[in-house]
Amino acid sequence: MKNSRNLIVFIYAFMVLAGGVIGFAKANSIPSLIMGTSFSLALFGGAIGMVRGRSISFYFTMALTAVLAIFFGYRLILTGSFMPAGLMSILSLIVLFTLTQAQRSERVKSR
Repeated sequence: MKNSRNLIVFIYAFMVLAGGVIGFAKANSIPSLIMGTSFSLALFGGAIGMVRGRSISFYFTMALTAVLAIFFGYRLILTGSFMPAGLMSILSLIVLFTLTQAQRSERVKSR
């Protein structure tokens, strides 16, 4: 279960990076590029920490994902446009749910 949890975070970090690059390429949005790169690097760092077994990295990754879910949910409400805000808010919520369920199942197994 840990391997799938780590893989999910790596894929999510890559998608955040891709979103920032696409935002820059399509709309010449420097803030998208900076924030996409920053958040993806932080998520990659969290994923690496999770691979190494550091529990703080799991909570750090959860916090970053929650921040992104809230931000993109807010943007979805403001713009009413599904792309990219709706897609990223749904993706962030899916990652949060998946990570939470993986953590719960690990706790149950350790008892």
